[in-house]
Formats: sequence, C-alpha cells, structure tokens
Amino acid sequence: MTIESFIKIIDNELIDDIIILDDCSDIKLYGELWEKVESLHTNHVKLYRNAVNVGPFLNKYIAIQKCKNDWAILLDCDNIIDNDYVKLLSDIDKQDDILYCPENLFRLNKAGVKYSYKKFNNLFVDKINVRRYVKHRMFRALLNTGNYLVHRKSYMEVVERSAADERLSKLDSFYFNYLWLSRGNRMKVVPDLGYEHRIHNGSYYLKNSKLFVAIQGELIKMLKNLT
Repeated sequence: MTIESFIKIIDNELIDDIIILDDCSDIKLYGELWEKVESLHTNHVKLYRNAVNVGPFLNKYIAIQKCKNDWAILLDCDNIIDNDYVKLLSDIDKQDDILYCPENLFRLNKAGVKYSYKKFNNLFVDKINVRRYVKHRMFRALLNTGNYLVHRKSYMEVVERSAADERLSKLDSFYFNYLWLSRGNRMKVVPDLGYEHRIHNGSYYLKNSKLFVAIQGELIKMLKNLT
C-alpha cells in the first residue's frame, strides 16, 4: 500500500522529494519495504525509520521535518494520489497559513465517491467560524481526513509551539487541525481535489475507533470554545 500511495506521481516533474517514514514497524516488514523502495531505482524516494514508535502525530511532524521544499503533501500510506491531484494543487495561489484540503475521497480506482466535502469548498475556515461548521457530520469527517497540502515551516511551527496532549494526539489529523486553527491559521477545501481512499481492516482509525469517538467529542467542544 505504501508504494501504491505515490507510484502514480513518482515521475511527476513537480515532485522531486518523496519521504517515507517508517514508525519502527516490525523489522521484517521494514526490510520488505526497503527492498520495494530500492527496486524503484530512483533518488526521489527516501526511506527513514524511527528508532522507537512515536505514533502518527509525531511521525507526521518528523516526516515534514525531513522534507526539503517549502510545500509538502502530507499523505497517509494507505491512500493514493495521482497527477490530477498534484496539478490542481500546483495551480492554486498558495498562502502559508492555509491547509489545502481535498474535496473528494474516491473509492479505489475512482469507482465512485466515498466522501464529498463539496458543501465546504472555497470556505476559509478559521477559529472563529469553525463552530458554525463543526456541528455538521461531514465537516467533522473532513477534520479527520488529512491528506492535504501544507506549508512546511508553518506546519512545524504549530507542532513546536504546542504542548501536545498525548491522548488527544492519538486522533492525529483532527487534533492537528484543532491546533492549526487555534494558532490563527485557516483551512480550505479545494474544488475537485480528490484522492483514492482505502478502507481496510488494518486501518489505524478503525482499530482505535472506540477511543476516537470520545476524543473527537472532546475536540469538538474545544473547537467550539476557540476565540
């Protein structure tokens, strides 16, 4: 799944840096991943491994640290982006304080749309108006989606200036979006931007769904209280 996540854009001229950060997985699995990366015969893909498991929130931060460009697509390894995704993002007028989020989450092979956030596209969501949208189920799904374009330095500053809550950060995308907005930044759904969203039994979210329901409830209250 990791290789499939980026293989469609590996030769895209706008992509020159693909970082994979293994979060201290089983050494045999890591070895298999290393072999697959080596078989690609490209210098664009760089594979790293954490000495200890740090969890998805910090793992994403460390991955962003290792990127060399000003902007990065932060992609979960079980999802798939293509050249259309990259082209759409290359054409927008970017601002450092905005997360650029997908509008559509397609089923595998783009066999229909699994989730659509079209209702929220082109809105500039901030810490003041987020309380208006967080009551909507699909907006809460958006907050948990991730797989967006981020300004590298802005992303790192939010994490570095926050005393991350170990429990809340387990729901990593939702929690980061809370921190992002709380720092005065914004989110925007990009019209027509979409990727293939894979649902599988090994999903981090599905395996921890009971815990995440409670955490999400707490974060919703925190979002409503932002001023």
